Amino acid sequence: MIRPPQGPLGTKFTLMGTGFKPGETVTFQVLFPDLAHAPFSGQPHKATPDGAVQTTYTATTGNPNGTYTVKATGDMGTEGQNTFVLGSTGATTASSAVRSTTTPTTR
Repeated sequence: MIRPPQGPLGTKFTLMGTGFKPGETVTFQVLFPDLAHAPFSGQPHKATPDGAVQTTYTATTGNPNGTYTVKATGDMGTEGQNTFVLGSTGATTASSAVRSTTTPTTR
């Protein structure tokens, strides 16, 4: 889940994932709507004993408006993804949850 699903520059988006393996190291990658921008890769995070992981991403000056894709990749093979929208025009609202091939969700 990503909260809020949409916001202007300066918004702190909370990226949350569930369904990861306990203790799995998860890295979040933020892909910009303009693929000319290199993706942002955050610090790795350890999943809790119940398989949850959470971090934040703050949209700063230079981030273009549009739909961003967030990918969460665990070192034990678990993956998930979701989207958020930066700005108020020209993009659709974010999906409600991300499902991976190994069943965790990024919510």
